[in-house]
Amino acid sequence: FYRLYSHATMCRFFEAYSLLLQKHGTLGSYVRNTAAANGHADAKTAIDSICRWFSNNGDGKVIPHDSTSACKRLCMFLRWMVRDNSPVDLGHWSSFMDRSKLIMPLDTHVVQEACRLKLADSPTTSMSAAQQLTNTLTDCFPNDPLRADFALFGMGVEGISAEELDKK
Repeated sequence: FYRLYSHATMCRFFEAYSLLLQKHGTLGSYVRNTAAANGHADAKTAIDSICRWFSNNGDGKVIPHDSTSACKRLCMFLRWMVRDNSPVDLGHWSSFMDRSKLIMPLDTHVVQEACRLKLADSPTTSMSAAQQLTNTLTDCFPNDPLRADFALFGMGVEGISAEELDKK
């Protein structure tokens, strides 16, 4: 239960998730079976698939109806499930999703820092903005564009400028 959701909203979410588990066993199996072409899924296809399931099965609040928004929580979840070798990233889905295909989870701090560092053009948090920033970061980190996630987030939260970072 989260401050933005009512008990009824959470019940609809858990009913949709329960149905997914009954039909597919795990969320990972669902994503692998519905979003993985040639054995590997990309983040956008996985997000579309997850949004579609929950929207078609009674939830459109906890999981967005579609992927036009930045889908920050889904992008973050995919990061945790695909990336590994960090204290927060579990890597359970790395067998069918490549970390190079993840999308940057956008929030206010990440967008502000990305714009300030000229990594992004727009201060909006949309899926197209998230994909644009991810593509830009792919130039620096081709195999793992989300490697920059904590740095951008931390700089925004702490209010550290690029100039201050250069001095350290």
